[in-house]
Amino acid sequence: MRVARRRSLFTMPEMRPSLPLITAADLLRETAGRRLVHQALDYWAERNPDGLAVINATRGTSLTWRELRDTSLAAAQNLRRMGFRQGDFLAASLPFLS
Repeated sequence: MRVARRRSLFTMPEMRPSLPLITAADLLRETAGRRLVHQALDYWAERNPDGLAVINATRGTSLTWRELRDTSLAAAQNLRRMGFRQGDFLAASLPFLS
């Protein structure tokens, strides 16, 4: 009887996805005419400020479009205070909850 050999993750060939190189100018050119997230948020905050935008059923909490916009503007101001400028990249990581 032949037993299949397990391969160790440490001996497998390294596989890295290639990352595209893009500048802020490239991003602006590629997204021209499209609505950005903050534009969509402003749109709904103006038209339905007290409507529900986010509902967290697990915690029983929610945010209106106005609250979501105000929270996102406060986060943007904090990033600017920290030195972030247009074209800078920010990586975020959220915990994996199951």
